[in-house]
Amino acid sequence: SSTGSQHLPRSALWSQAALRWKPSQIAMGCGGSTSKRVLNDDVKAKLEEMFSNIDVDKNGTITKEEAHKFFTSFSKVNTKAFFDEVDADKSGSISKAEFMGFWDQVRVAGYTNEEILEELEDLAKGSDWVNWKDTKDVATESKSGPQAEYRPVQPKVEAAEAADTKPAEAAADAAETPAPAEPAMISDEVTAKLEEMFARIDVDKSNTITKEEAMKFFTSFSKVNTKAFFDEVDDDHNGLIAKDEFMGFWQQVRNSGYQNEEILEELEDLVKGGAWVNWEDGKEVSG
Repeated sequence: SSTGSQHLPRSALWSQAALRWKPSQIAMGCGGSTSKRVLNDDVKAKLEEMFSNIDVDKNGTITKEEAHKFFTSFSKVNTKAFFDEVDADKSGSISKAEFMGFWDQVRVAGYTNEEILEELEDLAKGSDWVNWKDTKDVATESKSGPQAEYRPVQPKVEAAEAADTKPAEAAADAAETPAPAEPAMISDEVTAKLEEMFARIDVDKSNTITKEEAMKFFTSFSKVNTKAFFDEVDDDHNGLIAKDEFMGFWQQVRNSGYQNEEILEELEDLVKGGAWVNWEDGKEVSG
């Protein structure tokens, strides 16, 4: 995720704001009434249960391998999003204190216990990791999504064209320059599913998707998912998603190495009410 979105592929990615949480901030509170926002016993019990379910070897920490096994769909993407959010010390494992502290921060950020409990239940059923708006800034290297426009790799200018380069050196440089890779293509089946999805979200058939239409499409955590969706796909940031932006986004996902089968699976999950996923597609989400 980033300062903007990220599906938890199936959850909805909860970060997108400004400062990394620290246990000391939780203990002191964030000022004002936020200090009264605490997790209730039901949520704490569910968190204890979830941590135990992920921590298969019961050593008190969650490894990336254990997280991979927990997330049954898009395990690599979900695991990366999960660790980007929760592994505060970047040690490559998540301690129980980090896990519980993260959810304390989500609560302090203003989410209700009922909202958190609902998300935890969805995660237990196989949903994706959600990127909460919890005043945390996910590390830059984790940013993805269609914010930075996709630009084809430009071929290097042959060294011979440079005034200060010798012809022999230019020939050697040209020989070392790899030919540009062929663009990955979206299959007809995926194209058809994308056309179907766009038409389903674009209720008024204006050939653009508004935030109101997106909120009606995402039946769970509609505000979080809609923000993540627009942060990813609305390239010109005009508050609308045109069809060419929508289709172009998925072409960028395909160009990033995702297979047509993976994209089709995610589209089918979205149609069933899944959360918006933050793809690792080489594009940065803007704030």
